[in-house]
Amino acid sequence: MTKTIAALFLAALMLAMPAASRAEHDGKIQVLLLGDSTTEGSIPRKLAPKEPQLEDVIRVLLAAEGDLPPVNVINLGLSGEFIRGLLDSGRYDKAVAKLPGIDYVLVRYGLNDVAKVKDFDAAFPKDFHELLARLRKDHPAAMLIPMTVIPMSADLKADAPRAKRINDLVRRVAAEEKLACFDIYPRYAAEQARGPNMLNYRRFPLAKICFARRVMPPVAASPRHCPLRQAGSPPKVPPTRHSDTPAPPTRQDPWALCRRVPRRSTC
Repeated sequence: MTKTIAALFLAALMLAMPAASRAEHDGKIQVLLLGDSTTEGSIPRKLAPKEPQLEDVIRVLLAAEGDLPPVNVINLGLSGEFIRGLLDSGRYDKAVAKLPGIDYVLVRYGLNDVAKVKDFDAAFPKDFHELLARLRKDHPAAMLIPMTVIPMSADLKADAPRAKRINDLVRRVAAEEKLACFDIYPRYAAEQARGPNMLNYRRFPLAKICFARRVMPPVAASPRHCPLRQAGSPPKVPPTRHSDTPAPPTRQDPWALCRRVPRRSTC
């Protein structure tokens, strides 16, 4: 998911970014990300803290364009956060208000707001307007970009009413504020309709996958000896055997055991 969201951010910023910076600080365009766990990337950050996170991927993708100025991406997303919590907890004043030279602020809230805020349909737009007003006051040179939320369920049909309820309000706030809305939901949902993980990925140590513990030799089940990936190297996909009869499993070929496990086997 991190790389996909980064690509969508890249598209928005390339459309919005002028040839010259607006409030350039430290020789770089400053991009601020505000939002919940879908902005923070809390699970990838917890499971693989040394791997590139959302802000790193956005920075690398922008740098790869070649004709854009240097960019610094500040990710202040926080798991479980909603707009009222950001404002009332003091986190906005401590972490956001005094940041120097912010050029772009991408704001993505709603998933926690709809679960935590009473009278959501009335309170959420009001809170969103208040946040945008604070951002305008504290970062007058910044371009503010409200964002729609992404699907939060593999069942798109079941997820659609909640997503529509949130995103319709986000689009309305953007229109009332005369701001461009970065509408990532349609693109995300269209791909997810092809499969629940089309735009998601998960990091799991191989040793924690149940079928690996059950059928693979110990040397292959160890994350340190994972045949898929060694530290610092790209994943290596084992070759597929084009044969109706699988080769007998050997310690030299741990994947032979994997290939013999039925696809629908359970733990």
